[in-house]
Amino acid sequence: MIFKAPRTLCAFVVVNLLAALAVSTMTGVVAPRAANAASAALSQSALPLNDTAYPIPAGALYVSPSGSDSAAGTQAAPLRTLGNALTKAASGDTIVLRAGTYRESINSITRRVTIQPYPHEKVWLKGSVVVTNWVPSGTKWVASGWTTRFCTTCIDPTLVQASYPAAGYPDQVFIDNLPQDQVLSASAVVPGTFYVDTANSRLILGSNPVGHLVESSTMTKAMQFNTTGAAWSVVRGIGFAQYAPNWSYSAAPAALIVNTSGITLENVTVAQSASRGVYFKGGSTLRSSYVVFNGMGGISANDFDNGTIESSTIASSNMEHLSIAATGSQDCAGIKLTSSTKVVMQDDVISDNLCNGAWFDVSSSQITIVRNLVQRNAGHGIAVEISANAIVASNVSTDNGRLGLKLSGSSSIQAYNNTLANNGTAQIGVYEDPRTNPNSTEFAAGITWDAARIKLVNNILSSNAATL
Repeated sequence: MIFKAPRTLCAFVVVNLLAALAVSTMTGVVAPRAANAASAALSQSALPLNDTAYPIPAGALYVSPSGSDSAAGTQAAPLRTLGNALTKAASGDTIVLRAGTYRESINSITRRVTIQPYPHEKVWLKGSVVVTNWVPSGTKWVASGWTTRFCTTCIDPTLVQASYPAAGYPDQVFIDNLPQDQVLSASAVVPGTFYVDTANSRLILGSNPVGHLVESSTMTKAMQFNTTGAAWSVVRGIGFAQYAPNWSYSAAPAALIVNTSGITLENVTVAQSASRGVYFKGGSTLRSSYVVFNGMGGISANDFDNGTIESSTIASSNMEHLSIAATGSQDCAGIKLTSSTKVVMQDDVISDNLCNGAWFDVSSSQITIVRNLVQRNAGHGIAVEISANAIVASNVSTDNGRLGLKLSGSSSIQAYNNTLANNGTAQIGVYEDPRTNPNSTEFAAGITWDAARIKLVNNILSSNAATL
């Protein structure tokens, strides 16, 4: 265990730490529930999407890939696009999507709606187009007339590693749903890679596209909820993939953007975003969902007050291999929450993210983190930083690259009944932070950014190395 505290730790308690891994034998320890499926079984070639059968109310609007936007929107005469259905929907209406792929970007939803698939049908919204005009050119293939342009300077350059120089570029190409690596010159194109030749408006591909589905991203976001008029909207049973937001928060910070409170995302899949998968501002609920294979982070949130993330799998974030070294702009994580109050994260699987697993930061408070399986993340498993008033209980945090549980500059933390095993740096790290909260109101409320009143009780620590 690591303790680094230049200042005094008030009422620091460590009780009954047992170096054992048999969770079931320990009274009071509750193992995490399985969320969807083990991430080791996830595959980009067949992205996961839960089967659903939601009831359809009378008067619902129907949409189908074979429909027409001049139709009535009934089951017998469906509309063609979700965007058109949203213009026709009144507050409180339900929109039912028939099976298929919809290549759309919904800029702003401002009234309460429910969006769901027809029972037992698979529905995907994709931010890409199918590219078919490939012509062989030596050992490569070229598609002319490619005019899509994304911001290539919106990334903080300190996050881009020399071995992944295109990591900040949102361009994406997929062959049979598998991402190709972007390179920065035509001469560097080899099988498994692509180059965007902006000077000549071409895509250059290194793998033979003949007989394969080739898709390339053209849209930055899938859907955005704005204003309180959209509160209590529900999106359920739908997949979102291949959108290309950039790193900056100023425009489209994620594929799926929730800028109001009271939204429920249930049984959704958000995958293959060039940057973040989901962004929340305001308290909402994510339940029984997959947020996987995203370029930078899985879920990012600010002011996520009264928010819940439960029974979901957040895995394989940072597919772009951005640096996870500490910087002032670093926020790469499976889940990264800031300035959020009364948040619950429970029964989730947070695994195989090439960054931190779950990271609560910058004056977050009244946090409940329980019964989660946090494993094989490149950074810390669970981190609570310059925050306060958290319960971290009955989690399993194992085989993470850094700390299993990091508590830094945080106060009034209760961590109990957790299993922390085989983590890279140590199982638990408690640190002081050199910063002091400049917000006098938060400081008076006990969010001081100092390490104090920390209790570690009945946790299991185990390691195969000398990092216990």
